[in-house]
Amino acid sequence: MTWKRQPKPPPDYHVEKQVKPLLLLPKAATADSSKESPDRRIWYQWWLQKQVENQPRETFCCLPDFDAKTEYKMGDCYFDLWREIWRQVVSEVSININELVMRLSKDNIITPPLDDRTQRLAQDLIFATIGWQTMLYRYDPGSCPPSQVAIVDEMDGHKGLGHMELRQERTNCKRKMQTFLLGFGMLLPPRNSDLFENPEDKKAFKEFKEVDTSTFNAHLLTAIGKLDIVWTDSLACHMEFDQSTDTLYLFRFPSFCATHIRLEKKDSIHRSIIHACSAPYISKTWGTDDDVEQMLLETLLTYRLLFGQGATGRQLFRKLDPFEGVPDEGRDDLLTQLCGQKLCPTDIEVSERKVYKLARDLPIYRSRLVMLLNHLKSRKARSWRELWQDKRDSASWLTFWLVLIIGGTGLILAFFQVVLGVLQIVLK
Repeated sequence: MTWKRQPKPPPDYHVEKQVKPLLLLPKAATADSSKESPDRRIWYQWWLQKQVENQPRETFCCLPDFDAKTEYKMGDCYFDLWREIWRQVVSEVSININELVMRLSKDNIITPPLDDRTQRLAQDLIFATIGWQTMLYRYDPGSCPPSQVAIVDEMDGHKGLGHMELRQERTNCKRKMQTFLLGFGMLLPPRNSDLFENPEDKKAFKEFKEVDTSTFNAHLLTAIGKLDIVWTDSLACHMEFDQSTDTLYLFRFPSFCATHIRLEKKDSIHRSIIHACSAPYISKTWGTDDDVEQMLLETLLTYRLLFGQGATGRQLFRKLDPFEGVPDEGRDDLLTQLCGQKLCPTDIEVSERKVYKLARDLPIYRSRLVMLLNHLKSRKARSWRELWQDKRDSASWLTFWLVLIIGGTGLILAFFQVVLGVLQIVLK
């Protein structure tokens, strides 16, 4: 099954001054260009406002419209900052946060830093904004000393491939953007990355070549593998597996990925900022522009693999609440479509298969899938209910239940035969 994107004019990132940050994301193409489709990005404005509200007031003190006496709310000055950061990062490969501070100060988008404190707060605001634009991390201002920068612990202490470190030295702000971000982990992983240190994980990486949708889905991971699913706001934490707590982390805003996928693979003019943070060359630890594109596509595909392609997966998703405590305007409807519907009409060109080759179809998330496949392989059904649900080996499953049914039926008939024989003797 293939989802195909319909042609449409390319998006325009050069927006008017009054346009809010949400509209810097190109609108997804519609299946029928003659009809107006609902904007899947409505949730983002709500989400961004919540991030701004959660920051200390002083974070925004470098903006011209900052008032120390009132709570800061997003206005034209912040929108100007947002657009200029986007433009600068997309247009220059080697830019860094310190350079951004200088340029934004020169253009009077931020108040020129007068001392170390205001310089630090300007760095923090730019760092936070890039995190909100890429959704790879969220800035955490209260968890480190002034000499460091930190990101939110999205996985309750677990350090996976995406978020390997939560802090790094502030002096690293002088490094290129991709080098600086790599200090936190493989936020943008390359294809078929194998950085396992555990010999068992390395063996599993070579052993598992494919994944079958009939033997691998979220239902089996929770029912047989006993995993808990936790939804996260960080794209870099998608498909992370914490073996110590048997927890699987999933990104809950798939329309962010759908919106950033380019209309054409050769469309370098309208790159998003997440593409701009990629490596300019092939690396073992950081993804290229093409790898980022593949990551966005694979993220959508993993929702189908885990939930959408199987009836049991869809049933499980309907019991989950990815947006618990979030109002309607903060919910991403595309998640429900991808995970809860058998057929998911969308404008993104993604090929669904019954069996996926990991190296070909899911190279970005290959290492994370391998860990899940290895975990599921090591788990055996321990109750009658689990035995019924575990159909990973369909031949063995069918044989077991046929033997049980036929053998059980034979025992019951033999029991009744004995009872009848006893009754005949008694009656005689």
